[in-house]
Amino acid sequence: MKMLCLIDSECIDYRTLFLSSLSELERNTNTEIAVAYINNQTKDMKRCKELFDDKAMLRLSNLLKEHSLLDNQTKVYCCEIINNCLEHAFNKGLSDEELINC
Repeated sequence: MKMLCLIDSECIDYRTLFLSSLSELERNTNTEIAVAYINNQTKDMKRCKELFDDKAMLRLSNLLKEHSLLDNQTKVYCCEIINNCLEHAFNKGLSDEELINC
């Protein structure tokens, strides 16, 4: 619940919170809060460009693998996040490895 209170705070380091949210998804903990925060970052083009580098996109696509612990709804949210990032012109698209995960 503490993380939820920090989501909209301007004094929090949003990159650290973003990486923490990715880790939460990978551990299948606090998924609703983590997905909400990560998705919010896709709405700001500057933050999206800064946060969603190749490594972050690979981590997100890895969450879609069949053996992932995430439930199907959370995987759908991850797909939406990836799609939102791909809609920004700066992104070159998914790599072969990322596509295999999807």
